[in-house]
Amino acid sequence: EVGITPTEIHIAVIADVDNPFAPGLFKASVDGVNGVAKYINATGGLAGRKLVVDFYDSHVNPNQTRDAEIKACQNDVAMVGTSAALLNTIGEMRDCKDAAGAVTGLPDIPFYTGSLDHQCSSESFPIAPSALICSTKDEHPQTYQANVGRGRYYQKKYGNDLHGIYVFGNDSQAARDATFASVAALRDIGIKSDGDFDRSARATQSEYTEIVQAMKTAGSNYGQCTSSFPCTVLLRKEAALQGLTGVKVWDCGSACYDQQFLASGGQDVEGQYVDTTFLPFLSKADQKAKAKGLIRQIGRASCRERV
Repeated sequence: EVGITPTEIHIAVIADVDNPFAPGLFKASVDGVNGVAKYINATGGLAGRKLVVDFYDSHVNPNQTRDAEIKACQNDVAMVGTSAALLNTIGEMRDCKDAAGAVTGLPDIPFYTGSLDHQCSSESFPIAPSALICSTKDEHPQTYQANVGRGRYYQKKYGNDLHGIYVFGNDSQAARDATFASVAALRDIGIKSDGDFDRSARATQSEYTEIVQAMKTAGSNYGQCTSSFPCTVLLRKEAALQGLTGVKVWDCGSACYDQQFLASGGQDVEGQYVDTTFLPFLSKADQKAKAKGLIRQIGRASCRERV
């Protein structure tokens, strides 16, 4: 079969790594797949064969993402750990031919899915399930189920009067819409919006001035960037520059679970909340700590992790 020889099994990992907007954005996906392959090969391989990882960098670029899908179809038996923000079409996966020339499609086990087509592809089996209930994809309105655990935690800790701004990445309309629908669940439990803002990954700090001013005017005590970690860094730096106080919760998803976030943000991102859908990566010393309510110190700034 394509990607399988008598001695090797090839799998593809397509991820946004080298790019000018958020360098190393999904490098962890590549590292994770390589780590699994290293472990499997050290314990005898897979079906008597060496597991080989072919990495295709999608560079947060729709054309290069499509090119990566084509290469994966030509060289690999499956895609694993897919993490491409602008994977907006699944045509290359669905039309992939097997070694006999029949259209059988390319299996995909993604970490990140942005567009609705990718979330609901019958050939994709996401590690982090889609918030959209795919049977309602073509309905209006659609139905979503979202994780609001962190919102409940914030309300228990800080009260039910949390309100603030939400910043969405708008480089991909499909991903933006899906993120908006998912985050709307936080509003449903009472974290009200003082304003919604769209910002490109190319945005500079000055483009966050308006957002911080809106927070000051509304007396916001909550703020969240829903896209890559530079968004949160720039928002926090602008907030520090303008002397914004009174924010109880600076919120971010797993995009901020990155040492580059701490390195680039420094003291300006102190006290940042990072919500992950997985247990934190712990050192041997940390493994003895209790997972629930874990607070870790990394670098110069602290990330609060609720598990």
